[in-house]
Parts: sequence; C-alpha cells; structure tokens
Amino acid sequence: EVLGAPLAGSDLRAYVVTGGGLYLSRKAAFRPKLRSRRMLMLFPLRGSERSGLVSLEVKKKEGRYAFKLLAVDVARDAAVLGAPHAQPARIYVQGNESI
Repeated sequence: EVLGAPLAGSDLRAYVVTGGGLYLSRKAAFRPKLRSRRMLMLFPLRGSERSGLVSLEVKKKEGRYAFKLLAVDVARDAAVLGAPHAQPARIYVQGNESI
C-alpha cells in the first residue's frame, strides 16, 4: 500500500552469510555441535509511488529458515516534510527494533 502497486525488485543485492561452523557445547559435556547459519540481505524495492530498501535477517535452524527481521525502509518525500534531508520510515513486517 505504502509503495504503490506493482512492486518491482532489482538484481542488485548485498548479503552476508555467517555461521555454520563447529563449536563445543558446554551444556552437553563439550560435545561438538554445528552453529546455525545466518544471512543478512539488503535489496532495493520500487513501487509506483515510492521506493524503499528491504532488510532481512534469516536464521537456519534444524533445516528450516526462520525470519528474524523483515523490514522496509521507505523513502519519505522531502518536499512534503519541508526538510532537505528527511529520514526514511521503517516498516517492520516481522521482527522489531530490538534485533
């Protein structure tokens, strides 16, 4: 609704994958365990009215992906706000500021 239909993504993406290594578990008598993998991704999104930047954080646990954060930073119209450098508004689809 905020960006306007139809939405279009881009081939431009930035992402970082971390984790997946072995560590010794203190709870299970120092047995080796595998760390969960995490992926952080950013990509631009454009609608008919506005554009934005999608931020997401995903964690792979027990073979399934769980979204920890899915947010869209929407560019505000600086002329409407009367400020030359308006800050973007963040819309949280899943997750919150504490992540």
